[in-house]
Amino acid sequence: MKISSKNIKLPLGGILILLLVLTSSCRNDKPCENIDCGAHGGCVIGKDFEPQCQCDPGWYGSFCEFYDPCLLITCQNNGAKEIAPDDTTKCLCICPPEFTGEFCETQNYCLGVECENGGTPVNAPATFSCTCSCPPGFIGQFCELPDPCFNFSCPTNASCQLTTTLQPQCVCNPGWEGSECQIEIREKYIGTYNARSIYTDGSSTTTYTCTITKHPDDVTKMYFSHLLVNTTGSNPIELKDVYAVVYQSNTFALPVQLVFPNNELVKSVSIGQRNSANGVVTVFYTYEKNNTTTQLQLELTPQ
Repeated sequence: MKISSKNIKLPLGGILILLLVLTSSCRNDKPCENIDCGAHGGCVIGKDFEPQCQCDPGWYGSFCEFYDPCLLITCQNNGAKEIAPDDTTKCLCICPPEFTGEFCETQNYCLGVECENGGTPVNAPATFSCTCSCPPGFIGQFCELPDPCFNFSCPTNASCQLTTTLQPQCVCNPGWEGSECQIEIREKYIGTYNARSIYTDGSSTTTYTCTITKHPDDVTKMYFSHLLVNTTGSNPIELKDVYAVVYQSNTFALPVQLVFPNNELVKSVSIGQRNSANGVVTVFYTYEKNNTTTQLQLELTPQ
């Protein structure tokens, strides 16, 4: 029996599938093959299934052939973008007067502030304020006052400071004392001592030797060769080469520090004192070892 094609009828769904197969077989399976996006882009298939160039940051155009540095930045607070006049590869944010910063991200507290005598306004957003940086010879909130310390002569180891009534006076720099600031404060400590550390329960170490020497680079610092030596008991300890900072004529402190040889954490818990009459040095300090903090009082008696 012969079947005539006139008698074959396809449902609508079948026709659509047939059309999709026929059209897809005609479609280019390498749509990006003939698309050249240059050195600053790459070909991708868009939402409409058509090939297009996806450009690197800062580049644009049908084939990523144009560059605009202003595409790379965002200006805040209504800042306007502008190509740098001296470098066309850079873009700047031009901020409204109320804001400053590379991207206009910082409020300008110097708006309306005028510094006198060549002073420069310095924005201080951390303190919500503006300060004037004054040139030599001027002081004051707006650099409006002559500086009494300008050209005021002080000894080598001193600097000029103003009194509460804005009168100039010479004050010794840290680590120095004397009528002309000619004496190193730490000099009076330098030497060898008989040392003893006393625990809070009243017990103490046997006497050991501690030598105080100068720090080679800082006139305010000195070294204790042996802050603590305790070789008795089940937990012997030795704290060596601990540095101290001198403050005034007979006072000092042990800053927080890790100490040789086992990196114990050491610090003073009081201001160290030197008895000017007999030269005895004392200070309360702590050290931390194995998460346990121990407090002691150090006594140094000159040999």
